[in-house]
Amino acid sequence: MNQLIKKTILLWWKQQTFDLNLLEHLGNCVWCWKKSDRKLKTLAIDYPEIFDFPKRMERKYRHIITNIKIGKTRKMFRGYKKVKDIFKLSKEPFEKWKPDLIIGQTDIEDCAEECGSVIMDSFIDEFFNGIEA
Repeated sequence: MNQLIKKTILLWWKQQTFDLNLLEHLGNCVWCWKKSDRKLKTLAIDYPEIFDFPKRMERKYRHIITNIKIGKTRKMFRGYKKVKDIFKLSKEPFEKWKPDLIIGQTDIEDCAEECGSVIMDSFIDEFFNGIEA
């Protein structure tokens, strides 16, 4: 996610009368397939139970193939990874995600890509009208 847009969104939320109290790396969609590997591996260590649903979907729909060239079973995450791949990678050394890793960085790895739920230029302009980043 563009750091300017992220900063504007965080500022907008600070001005609201309530707070959802969501940890940033959890977010609204806790196991989103668009999250970076770093976030997913961190979540696999800290909150392994959040992967119960995608694990169940991988088992239930394993024969629904989206890319025959890659393999013969369904894979839910970036890089054609399954839940078990994320858990395996989380056991290898890596720097866990933490909020200060992305402050001032433009490294797309930590933010992966935006989910598209609110990131539309015209909507951003109208929605955040008058908010200074």
